[in-house]
Amino acid sequence: MENKNACIITEHGADIGMGHLIRCFALAEALIYFKVNPIFILNKPFAFTNSKFRHLTYKDEDNLLDILLTKFSQETIIIIDSYLLSQDFYNKVFRYFPKLVSIDDYERIDYPGGAVVNPAIYADELYKKRKESIQYYLGSKYALLRPQFWNLPQKSYPLEAKEILIILGGTDIRGLTLPILTYLDNNISAKKINVVVTDAYPQKKEIKEYIENNNGRRNNLLLHLNPDNMAEIMWRADLAITAGGQTTYELAATGTPAIGICVAGNQKLNVQYLSAKGILLNAGDYCTQNLEDKVLKCIIDLENNFVLRKEMGQKAQTMVNAKGAIKLVNDLLKWGKTYV
Repeated sequence: MENKNACIITEHGADIGMGHLIRCFALAEALIYFKVNPIFILNKPFAFTNSKFRHLTYKDEDNLLDILLTKFSQETIIIIDSYLLSQDFYNKVFRYFPKLVSIDDYERIDYPGGAVVNPAIYADELYKKRKESIQYYLGSKYALLRPQFWNLPQKSYPLEAKEILIILGGTDIRGLTLPILTYLDNNISAKKINVVVTDAYPQKKEIKEYIENNNGRRNNLLLHLNPDNMAEIMWRADLAITAGGQTTYELAATGTPAIGICVAGNQKLNVQYLSAKGILLNAGDYCTQNLEDKVLKCIIDLENNFVLRKEMGQKAQTMVNAKGAIKLVNDLLKWGKTYV
């Protein structure tokens, strides 16, 4: 690809979470690996910790199209990872930018052309009818994981699980972190519980206060706020309680047995498929009655079952390509050179 820029359009926010933005970070790092400059266009400003990334923001679809037409040439690869943008917008972008790459989760719209990427483990089975005009990049061989997940050491599995990770999304759109933490803290003993949230988490103050007020009993609660060593935190955990999206693939790459909770409609297939493959235990969705009890039951099923935890973790690692972002960008750049 002669053009050394690529545009990434995506979204984030308290109501839609951080998953799309996180996987686009991974894609951006892989673009940089191939000496392509990623430029983000976001629905709202974001405080990037990586100075390699720069971004613009848009007001609406008309404004976004104007930005694309003003800032980028027709040869630019335009990558869109969106819950919100309309079919009409994709059609307009493809009219001007034939190297359109659409990142999808569940055939959200009828993509007009270019390339479609779905890094989910079930993706090959989802697209039964494929357009000849579209190049498809499907499956967890294209898992979009950040560089910290690319070269991890082999995980060990203790006879008893002693360290639990709660990671229900950077913004935890269903408000599950605090009630699950409280329930587990009162119903399991001698377990270290790590909790991961970001500054965008609405109950950040409350969870800080809970941990400060209750840590004196066993000194076993640890809050990780905006951690930059997520892979290490996951790798150390003996099991994790997770939302059903992007984080499931990060946990899989670290070989960490997971208990999954579906918190959004586009996670349902993922949780069901990973559960059927024996990669995670499905505790239900965010509105499941007695959800905390079901999570606790899953922990009990896993904590003293060394064989099951090891089997789940090792199976997960074999099904996810930790360097999927590198493979995807390599394949996209080859496609971009030949695609008209």
